[in-house]
Amino acid sequence: MPKHRQWEGLAEITEKYGDIVMLRILDQRIVIFGGGGTVLEHLEKTSATTSGRAQSPSFKMSGMTEAFGFMEYGQAWRLRRRLFWQYFNSNAIRKYQEVQREHIHKLAKSLLESTSASPNTSAMSAALLEIVYGLQAREGDETIKVVDIGMQGVRELLLSGTFLVDILPFLQYAPSFKPFRRTFERWRRDLRRMMVLPFERYMAEDPRPECVATDMISGAQRLVKVNMCVYQDLQYHTYISAQTASTLLVFFLAMSLYPEVQMRAQAELDAVVGQNRLPDFSDRPNLPYVNAIVKEVYRWLPVSPLGLPHFTTEDEEMGGYFIPKGTILVSNIWACLRDSEAYENPEEFLPERWIKDGKIDPDVRDSERYLFGFGRRICPGRHFADAAVFVGVGVLLHVFKFCPPLDADGKEIKIKPRLADIFVS
Repeated sequence: MPKHRQWEGLAEITEKYGDIVMLRILDQRIVIFGGGGTVLEHLEKTSATTSGRAQSPSFKMSGMTEAFGFMEYGQAWRLRRRLFWQYFNSNAIRKYQEVQREHIHKLAKSLLESTSASPNTSAMSAALLEIVYGLQAREGDETIKVVDIGMQGVRELLLSGTFLVDILPFLQYAPSFKPFRRTFERWRRDLRRMMVLPFERYMAEDPRPECVATDMISGAQRLVKVNMCVYQDLQYHTYISAQTASTLLVFFLAMSLYPEVQMRAQAELDAVVGQNRLPDFSDRPNLPYVNAIVKEVYRWLPVSPLGLPHFTTEDEEMGGYFIPKGTILVSNIWACLRDSEAYENPEEFLPERWIKDGKIDPDVRDSERYLFGFGRRICPGRHFADAAVFVGVGVLLHVFKFCPPLDADGKEIKIKPRLADIFVS
């Protein structure tokens, strides 16, 4: 198993041996899917038996198995999925547009006023905090800081094969004073705090604000179970906000490296939106090139290049191979979206690949089908995230010019477009 930027090393393996490759680490089988058609064929059509999550020792020791996105496939997960979908399906998210709009405008204002070299993209975390719990995030808000701290451990945990305890499970019973045990305990504590603090703040509000949490609790009969769902699910909301923020950073980079793309998009915005207002959700059908930029951002540097691994809960047959129960299934999303047979010049950022006759070409392999997961484990917050990315890209393109950074002598710094070696990259 490659140790760094695993998506690149695994792409070389599947290119050499085929779109389905099985690795074995001691007794654990890991199947790598390296082709776009292969992923959809096997994770969509066999989702009843491939929607599990491996409950590794590192996940258990850190408390990750309590979080919705990483729970075992079963009744508890289905309850959370049903509740989440009720409030974040494609129709329900429309009532959150005002909050999303407000926080994108705040992000634009903070970029205008900031003197930092690193843009602050916590607007998505603040928007989700307000939507789910009705809490207004203030400058230096403790809840946002707690979320950031909690996500540090999550990012490291999600890099497969990082921890020796997953290879040698008996190490989980090592004495508590061992350094790796203390690390896992700190991550468990940080993750728990990240999930509980917003719920505690919400419960302390009098009167309770109008928000998803209020709707969920007032509309349910088993309050204890629903309360657990509300605060445990913050981890998944946080994952969505981290993906959205990272996607906007990819957009910033692409615009600085491809000024001709930026200029064409701004010309479209000038023609459709004009100079007297900012782009809005209702403009989306009339902005095909901006939509093409969003799709190309998803494709060019997918911010979750390996997604979340699936786990077979029953024996399966895939591509003529026998895949036993208990096999980890890894989808190389990065490789699927760099397939030269589906995308000409895949290394280049080319929104034009998505356009045909002035509209989005439905025959191009849709990057959204890969970025947000597969089968029954597809991200239930994908509509919210996609809407936020679109309006963010539209607003920021309409008011800013993106350029490469400059060194102390005023010369351009060449940025190599490459994903960082972390899970949400």
